[in-house]
Amino acid sequence: RECEGDGPRIGWRHPYDTVGIALRHGRDVRERDPVRPALPRPPPGDEPGRMAEVDRLRGSDLLMLQSEEAGWPMHIGVVAVLDTTSSADGGALVDAGGRFDIEAARRAVGRRLDRVPRFRQVLHVPPRLLGPPLWVDAPVDLARHVHVVPLAPPAGTAQLVQAVEELWSRRLDLADPPWEMWFLPGLSGGRV
Repeated sequence: RECEGDGPRIGWRHPYDTVGIALRHGRDVRERDPVRPALPRPPPGDEPGRMAEVDRLRGSDLLMLQSEEAGWPMHIGVVAVLDTTSSADGGALVDAGGRFDIEAARRAVGRRLDRVPRFRQVLHVPPRLLGPPLWVDAPVDLARHVHVVPLAPPAGTAQLVQAVEELWSRRLDLADPPWEMWFLPGLSGGRV
């Protein structure tokens, strides 16, 4: 609702609405609001005052989260063996001394992080009775997500499987976006 009369128009907000947007003379006033500068902007073409969409967890996500809390790991992993002589952008993943360049790997991941929005979000659990958990945008520190664990060269399939089992047995820290990438250099043939 809007106020009646000749005065400025002010958008109505529910007292518990934490994403409401005040309107003054029909314009969005978030730019001048020191408390709410980080609110997501509505998509172009939407009417002023439209609330941003909330990205709640789906039922399958909730089931996986409850299983994780009960001690049954539900995370998903992939093993890929890489040729380290060059990467897709032309940069080598191994330096001249034959050591894996973790900083080059982090830069490559960082350049592509905008393509996967979920990799930039954390799980937020609201207080009791205020709804199910939701995804919230958060800063990403690639040093906490992209790691290297060298294997004793020349490692074979058995050593790779053992290292992967150890990594998969770890729980993800839900204070950060819930993903990790591990590079395991030391496979025969200079592979990672």
